[in-house]
Amino acid sequence: MWRKISVAGHTRETLFSIAEDVSRVMARASKTDTGVYISTPVSYPSGASVVVRIDGDGDAFFVSDSGLGYQESDMIDAGHSFQSVARSIIRDTGVSFDSRSFFVARSSRADLAYVAAAIANFSQRAVIEALIKHEERKADIQKKALVSRLEDVFGIKNVEKDFEIRGASSVEWDVAAKVTSSNVVSIFDYVKPHKNSVVNTVAKFHDIARLPDAPKRIVTVSDKAKMGDLLGLLSQAANVISLAETPNDAIRRLAA
Repeated sequence: MWRKISVAGHTRETLFSIAEDVSRVMARASKTDTGVYISTPVSYPSGASVVVRIDGDGDAFFVSDSGLGYQESDMIDAGHSFQSVARSIIRDTGVSFDSRSFFVARSSRADLAYVAAAIANFSQRAVIEALIKHEERKADIQKKALVSRLEDVFGIKNVEKDFEIRGASSVEWDVAAKVTSSNVVSIFDYVKPHKNSVVNTVAKFHDIARLPDAPKRIVTVSDKAKMGDLLGLLSQAANVISLAETPNDAIRRLAA
């Protein structure tokens, strides 16, 4: 149970003491035979805390994320993206990267807090950007698979990929493909199983649906089961299919 703490009437000194107590709760330190670890308030997209490792004594400390950021990315097959992102974001910062870990090889005690914070933030940022790149690459693969399937079903000459269409609001929208079959125009697009992707697609297709001669609208997803409650929202704006579960005849009927 959270308690609301009133700071009214506190002197600057007692307020600072309160702040120190709060900061100690926000980060936890633990010691093992291999080093000292700090669990920071910074989190990866998975919800796991970013952990920083500190080795050394005196006035020379080695600080790293122990490769935990890479492990987070590798679990979703985004390890390669993590490596390229990591190298780009540390350029000219004084932080190093060895293909697995962010680290500073020699930090003074006076700089230790700043260095640890930088390592934690770089590790988190690299995982987030690697995840975004990974999702974009997956979406590109799915779009290519969609266009290839449409070309097989309707013929290459009847499919125009990366089609731009102006909606009733005059906004121009990009869709994966436009299909012309027996003088009937349909547009196909791919949506990722994420709220932002679904909301953008719903807005896009509702705007296109308001055109005087609106094309037929079909959205493909990789797996309907993974869409959850978002499937109902998406179905309001277009016919929703899974390419893997939809035979060619059914695709032709949707575009007829």
